[in-house]
Amino acid sequence: MAFNKSNKKIVTTALTAAMVASAVAPVAAAKITPAQDATNKVNAYLKVTLKTSADMKKADLLKKAALDAVKKLTSKADAKVKTSLTGKINAKSASLSKDLAKIVAAEKVAAAKVAADKAVKAYTASSVKVEADFAKTESLRTAAVKAIAVLSDKKLKDSYTAAVNSKYASLKKVYDKLVSDRKAAEAEQAAENARIEEATKALKTATDAFNNATTVITKEVVDAAYKTVSDKIAVIKTVSKKTELQGQADALKAAAYKKIDDAATEKALEEAATKSVTDYEAVVIKELTDKGQADTLKAAADAAVAKVGNADVKKALTDRIAAQDAKVADALKELQAQADATTAVKAYEDVKITALTDKDNADKLKADAQAAVDKVTNADVKKALTDRITAQDKVVADALQALAAPVVTGVSATNLKEVVVTFNKDIDSANAGTYTFPAASGLVVAVSKVDGNTVTLKVTAGTVTQQLSADLTIDAVKTADGASVAKTVKTVKFGDVTAPVVSSVTVTGPTKVTVKFSEPLATKPTFSFDNGQVAIVSDNFTAGAKSVELTLGTTPSEGSHTVTVSGGTDYAGFTVDKVDNTVAYAKDTTAPTFTVTSANDSQVVLSFDKAITNVGDANVEFYQTNVGTAAYKATQSLSADGKTLTLTFANPLAAGNVNLYLHYVSNTGAKLQDAWGNKLAETAFTANVVVDTTAPTITKVEPNSNTAIQVTYSKAVSASATNSANYTVKDADGNVVPFTNVTNVSGNTYSINFAPVLNGGNYTVSVKNVTDTTLKANKLADFTTTVAVADKVPPQVGTVQVLSDKKVKINFTEAMDAASITNKNNYLFGPSALDSNVTLTAVDNNKAVILDFTNVASGVQTNPKGQTINVGRVADAAGNLIAAFSTAAVVPGTISAPLFKKAEVTGAHTVKFYFDEVITSSQATDFLISTDNGVTYKPADAISVSVVDGKTVVTATTNVLTLPTSANNVVVATADTVLGGTVSGKNVYGAPIAIAAGTVTADKFAPVATSATASDLGGAANQVDTFTVQFSENLYVASVQDSDFTVDGYEVTGVSVNGSTVTLTVKEKTTNDLTATPKVTLVGTVEDNGRNVSITQDPLTAVAAQAGIDAANQAAANVVANKITALPAVTALAYTDKPAVDAARLAYNGLTATQKALVANYTTLTNAEAKITALGNVIVSATAPTVTNATGTYADEAAVQTALKNTIQVTLVNGNTVTASVVWTASTNYNAATANTVVTYTGAITPTAPVTQPGTPVTSSVTVTK
Repeated sequence: MAFNKSNKKIVTTALTAAMVASAVAPVAAAKITPAQDATNKVNAYLKVTLKTSADMKKADLLKKAALDAVKKLTSKADAKVKTSLTGKINAKSASLSKDLAKIVAAEKVAAAKVAADKAVKAYTASSVKVEADFAKTESLRTAAVKAIAVLSDKKLKDSYTAAVNSKYASLKKVYDKLVSDRKAAEAEQAAENARIEEATKALKTATDAFNNATTVITKEVVDAAYKTVSDKIAVIKTVSKKTELQGQADALKAAAYKKIDDAATEKALEEAATKSVTDYEAVVIKELTDKGQADTLKAAADAAVAKVGNADVKKALTDRIAAQDAKVADALKELQAQADATTAVKAYEDVKITALTDKDNADKLKADAQAAVDKVTNADVKKALTDRITAQDKVVADALQALAAPVVTGVSATNLKEVVVTFNKDIDSANAGTYTFPAASGLVVAVSKVDGNTVTLKVTAGTVTQQLSADLTIDAVKTADGASVAKTVKTVKFGDVTAPVVSSVTVTGPTKVTVKFSEPLATKPTFSFDNGQVAIVSDNFTAGAKSVELTLGTTPSEGSHTVTVSGGTDYAGFTVDKVDNTVAYAKDTTAPTFTVTSANDSQVVLSFDKAITNVGDANVEFYQTNVGTAAYKATQSLSADGKTLTLTFANPLAAGNVNLYLHYVSNTGAKLQDAWGNKLAETAFTANVVVDTTAPTITKVEPNSNTAIQVTYSKAVSASATNSANYTVKDADGNVVPFTNVTNVSGNTYSINFAPVLNGGNYTVSVKNVTDTTLKANKLADFTTTVAVADKVPPQVGTVQVLSDKKVKINFTEAMDAASITNKNNYLFGPSALDSNVTLTAVDNNKAVILDFTNVASGVQTNPKGQTINVGRVADAAGNLIAAFSTAAVVPGTISAPLFKKAEVTGAHTVKFYFDEVITSSQATDFLISTDNGVTYKPADAISVSVVDGKTVVTATTNVLTLPTSANNVVVATADTVLGGTVSGKNVYGAPIAIAAGTVTADKFAPVATSATASDLGGAANQVDTFTVQFSENLYVASVQDSDFTVDGYEVTGVSVNGSTVTLTVKEKTTNDLTATPKVTLVGTVEDNGRNVSITQDPLTAVAAQAGIDAANQAAANVVANKITALPAVTALAYTDKPAVDAARLAYNGLTATQKALVANYTTLTNAEAKITALGNVIVSATAPTVTNATGTYADEAAVQTALKNTIQVTLVNGNTVTASVVWTASTNYNAATANTVVTYTGAITPTAPVTQPGTPVTSSVTVTK
């Protein structure tokens, strides 16, 4: 039956009946009587108990069921039962009624408690945030009070009441505060309104006052009123209103200020304009730069005057400005003239005279300077500039003189013993040269004195007669600036017509007098001192000398004395006339002094006022910069006259003023002193060092016949000038021309020598890395020029080609004379003359001739192939004839392939093919390239063709091959010679090109720097000292210089080359720079072994040293990691793997801490070591204890166990022996055994960790006989 509203009652009734039935009726096993039924139901009712009032409904149902059952007892037999049951029902009913009353009462108390708890919680949870909230909380309080009132539990009731009262006090306090705050806010608002009103009134009052046209106000008045208003505004608390009113006050103040300012504007403008004009009038134009100030002041004056309203004042001020404008213009004109003149003079002073041709430029600059000076009107300025021009004239003249090639300007012999040679430049006394007369003359001379540009020679052998003439050869002379004087021959005419005279007599020491003569003497004169009153004990006269030192026997008195000289002759026989020479003798007590006469970066020359001694003594030292520093100590060299001391320093002196020191090792040792013993004290002095920073230049390059090209430098150069690596010579086709060596011809001229000789034509000469002889080693800028070499080489017959069946081409080694090679008379066909119908045509710019036999009608000359044509002495374009009277030109028997000249690798993907004739129709597939020496070939992917002067260059590009920069193993061929078939390329005669397989290529691929890496290889830790530059191929070592490279932020101090690696040594910095990645730039050029010169390329960014260190660390760590990886898995390790594990550990221990941290699988190693250790600690055997086995030795089991002991020695896998515990077990009961019974004891071994037993434990056995 479906459950719905209509049958709900039925279902409920049925369920109730079922419940009753189940409660009162046991499962009927058989039919029961009404009395039994009634009894059962009454009993069910009697069992009812009440827990809640709701249980009464169930009890009532059971009661009703019991009553209904009792009612059914109608028989007399059941009457007694009925009465009894009815009584029980009534009694139960009364009992339940009492119980119900108690339960209902209790439930009411509980309900009241719940209601009170809920009401109290609602109230205590309430809050007051605004005043209206308090009324709501009061409603909740009233409800809580009512709920509490019905509670019967006094303690609970008191508790709830206390909570309500406490909450009320709290809420009331909040409420009272809200009310108080509201009332205070209302009062504050009233006060605020009053403040706003007061400020507004004050503002209005001020406004009315400021706007009153009749009122004169000042800024002080405005400030006072503004302060009053602002003070009233300041107390306003409403921000918006306060801001509004303050804004009005500020605006009012600004308006009042403007009114005041406007009133004074006109007066201020006039005053300002007057002051601006006065300031402009006060400006003084002393420099052109003052124009800016004048312009600024004028602009200010103009602007100020423009603002003046008064017309009269404005005009007066404008007139004053105009007058000042004229004064300023005049002053600026003069200053501009002075500036132009100064600039022009400075330009003249700055002119660089580095070649004689610079004179024209100097002359022009001087003319410009003079013209500019002429425009100057200031006399003092004009004179000063004119004096500067005059001074520069001398500088230019001196410079031109210095640049002029050093030459001999004259030779003279005014006596018969000396020859004086003069030069146009000062001569280096250490390289004064060699001077020789013809051997036949018998004359020998030697240099006796070098003084500036004059060299005096003394005849040391041979006889000189009056009017003798002889040629003097002057050679190997160098000027003071290092230039060489060309070998010169000059005629010397000897003649002496003057008698010698005494030129001076001087006292040179306490007992020394020196007499000098006008010329060398051949015989000794007679000398006396004070007519013999003072003896002359000795002299140092030697024939040919010009001076004699006399030594006196005693020290003369101070005062005048007479030295008499007479007799003695010169080499012409003239006698010295007797003469008395007065000499003042005074004791010299003055120490010698000196001056610095010259100083360069290696030498300082000191000139003393008198001769000194003790130079070079160990006690005498000279230093630069720091006394006592060995590197700064000088070597000393004293001139023959003792007056010039040259100090030479190994370490260069810096340019400018350098401190120098005379130092004595010991104060009691030898010191510099004069002949009188006057000593020079220790001293410090300064030398102005002039460092030669001028690089040498090349002044001339010219051929010397066909065997050499001579290069002349502007100054003396070092041995670098003879380094062949510093020179490159190329022919007109760009091919490097080899030469044998470079030698010094003379002076500054060097010769590049060739063998074989050069043919005629233009040659490119390049020079680099040549330095001068200074300590600074100034380097020549890279130099390239073209030299035309005259053709003096005889031509030769070259290749003979068959162009077709009727045409033969004879090639020559150079351009020929067209008339000569087309003259039939210069050829024979075999032994016979050429047929008259043969035509000859000069081709290939006259480097070949074509003989055309087409028109020959009959005879052997109709087919020239395989024949011999004899070529006579034809001439080249310069007229040189072939050396041989006749040269056989053998004609090939087949059509000749076009003349292939060479192949060059010019790039990573390009090869150039050179042909000596025009090639057409070529295809990329015609040309094959191999990088493995011809094992495999690849066709070119593309070609480009150029034809110049009848020659063809095919540039082939390969995309699939990368060609090495060295061209090693790169060979080429044409397809027909490797693959067979035909090719497309052919010459104008239709002959296909043919390049033999395996044709070697030339290296024309310039080296390229590919990487740079910084390193710290030594010196201070963590400081880069080396940069390694890697090139694409091996380099020509001599071509690499340290100056070819720069490293940003570093000074390159050295260079070395190893194959393709260049190592640059740099000066270390003082900080850690391992992470630096500077730019490394190839600023110069280097060459590969094929002498290909590098091209300009972008700088390389160096890999930081730290990266290299990191890579090295990682590499070292990887080696160890690989050793660990090679070990078997830990679970598979055997003790036999111990050596490999130990090797891995040893390698790991050899790493640095940084490298160790990079070993990623280190844990595997430690695990392996632990496993090996564990495997080594496994027992392999045990040593049984030694016991006595004689019968009856041991009385009982205890005695045996004592003998066996409880420990035993065991041997481990690792070979060690250790002690382990052992427990012995007998094979039979020893105590119960009979005599002579053999008992076997087996020991169970228990090791102590880390020692372990193997899978099958090791035991020990001992036998004992009872």
